[in-house]
This record gives sequence, C-alpha cells and structure tokens, in this order.
Amino acid sequence: MADPFAALERLVTCLCESLETQGAGPTCWCGIWPGDNVSWEFCGECRGGTCGMGYVKVDSVFPTTTGPERAGGGTCHTPLSATIQVGALRCLPVPASGEIPSPDVMAQVAADQFADMLAMRYAVSCCGVDMEVLNAYQALGPQGACVGGEWTFVMPVVE
Repeated sequence: MADPFAALERLVTCLCESLETQGAGPTCWCGIWPGDNVSWEFCGECRGGTCGMGYVKVDSVFPTTTGPERAGGGTCHTPLSATIQVGALRCLPVPASGEIPSPDVMAQVAADQFADMLAMRYAVSCCGVDMEVLNAYQALGPQGACVGGEWTFVMPVVE
C-alpha cells in the first residue's frame, strides 16, 4: 500500500490548485491541518484582497475488515481506514456599519461557496486518492466573518 500521508500531501496540492482555478480563487492559507478543529482565525483577509483557507485533515482512524465499515477491536494486523475532511472557508463581507450585506453580495458569497464545494469534490474524486466512501458536503458557518463547507470521505490507511 502507498504511504497514506503522501496521499494527503497529493490531495492538498490538488485542493489548493482546484480552489484557485475552479473555486472562488486563491486562499491565504492552504495545507494539511493537525488536530481536532480547524482554527477559523486564519480565514481572514491577507495580501491582495485574497481571503480564506483550504485544508485537509484527519478526523478519525478506525479498524476495519470490510472497507469503510468499522470493526470492533482487531489485532495489530487489522486494516485501518481514516475519515478525512477537506474544507474551504472564505470571508463573509461585514459592512462597516454593522448592517447585513445586500442580497446581491450574499448571493455572490453563496455562489463562491458553491464553486468551492465543486472544486473540493474535484480534488477528492479526481486527484488519485484511494477513496472508499464520499459522504455528504456540509456547509459551515457563518462563524465570525467566515463561511464555508467541507466534504468528508473514508480512505484506507493500513491494509
């Protein structure tokens, strides 16, 4: 079996490129995120009016005997699978006066979120990741001045 972390590195490279070329544009940060929760603090604006972040992270790892189905216990030779999250967060415009943005501005934010959703799906489905199950896309936020979404999927880790 190929190195599973190398697969995540290939996936994040494809994700970053896909968000830039097929999604809502380049992000301020795009990479593999460690730990439990992605920090939304890094979603904000950076150079040249660019905003947002793209990420790939491991959500959970579990023993399995039949593809993506979880198995109880196992031995040191029981195969493992991982649930992976692939996400994108973008800035949500907040007018200086504190009023809600216009319907046209919010429609553009929704269109950008949809474009990112399709770009992320492309990265997961078309960039050579050994995927067992692609779960539903989940919209995220808004939280603070950020909004976005993520896909989760299951991939083999150790056979």
